[in-house]
Amino acid sequence: MKQPPFPPLLSLIRNYRLVVMRERTNDPQLDLFEGEKFHYRCILTNDRESSEKEVIEYYNRRGASEKTFDIQNNDFG
Repeated sequence: MKQPPFPPLLSLIRNYRLVVMRERTNDPQLDLFEGEKFHYRCILTNDRESSEKEVIEYYNRRGASEKTFDIQNNDFG
C-alpha cells in the first residue's frame, strides 16, 4: 500500500485548544434549525496560558494588521 505524501492529521501528537466565540446577530431572519441566529468564530491555538478573552483579542489585533498589510500591498500598486 502506497503511503500518502503527507502524514494523516490524526497521527500527529499535538495538543491544541479550540476557543469558540458565539455572538447573537441582529438579523431578523431566524435560523431554520435553532430558531435563533448566531455567528460562531473559532480559533485553534496551542496557547494554553492565556484566557479565552486574551486569545480572541490577540487574534483580532493580528487580523487588523493583516488587513493593513493587504491594503498596503494591493492598493498602492
